[in-house]
Amino acid sequence: MKMPKQTNFSLSLVKNEFSGKFIVLTGICGTGKTKLAEMIVNDLTQQGIPTEYIKNPSKNFASYPPFRRYLDDIDIVNTKESDLFALTIMSLGDLFFTLRTKIIPSLQQGKWVVCDRYLVEAYVGSVDEMVAGYKLNVSDVKMIRLLSRKALKPDLGILLTNSPTTSINRITARHRSGEENIEDFDFETLFNTNIAYQKFAQANKWKIISTECDLHTAYLRISRLVKRLL
Repeated sequence: MKMPKQTNFSLSLVKNEFSGKFIVLTGICGTGKTKLAEMIVNDLTQQGIPTEYIKNPSKNFASYPPFRRYLDDIDIVNTKESDLFALTIMSLGDLFFTLRTKIIPSLQQGKWVVCDRYLVEAYVGSVDEMVAGYKLNVSDVKMIRLLSRKALKPDLGILLTNSPTTSINRITARHRSGEENIEDFDFETLFNTNIAYQKFAQANKWKIISTECDLHTAYLRISRLVKRLL
């Protein structure tokens, strides 16, 4: 398999020309994305700014059996039971459906949109896993990159980051409350994914905020960034 000399995560996305502002939070599991996104929405709403909260992937796609099997066991992509390229294209299709039917219409109406996950997971995952030796080649990733460039650029892209140990502790707490399956996560996967996400954030000039501290402290940093958009 032909491999690139180095991983290039940079993307030229479509600029948001609509009246509403577009904010994205992403990061490995256990970084507090959902809680922090909800805090942003609540804060903006209290200021009288119409705001929509969008979670990706959609519930329908997240429950799609082949996608669930991949999430449960990443090594399945090296078997005949899965196709990483097809899953990535489907993931992007799900994203673009949400973008065109929910995100863009809201922005056109002047609403602010806060996304919990957006593009990064599908794009970074495919590029990083090609480098790791999974069933993707350079031409596959070129196609994925071409499609990804059609996505809307956030006015504020934020990568939340912390140690895999902290993530696992938070995921474990959710598991105890019945919210999540702890078996879906391991230290090595979280560690490698976190590094790949940071490369993407640096290449695309997203803000990187640690949630290793309590989420309230992290939110104070986020709120200052959000205020710059007002």
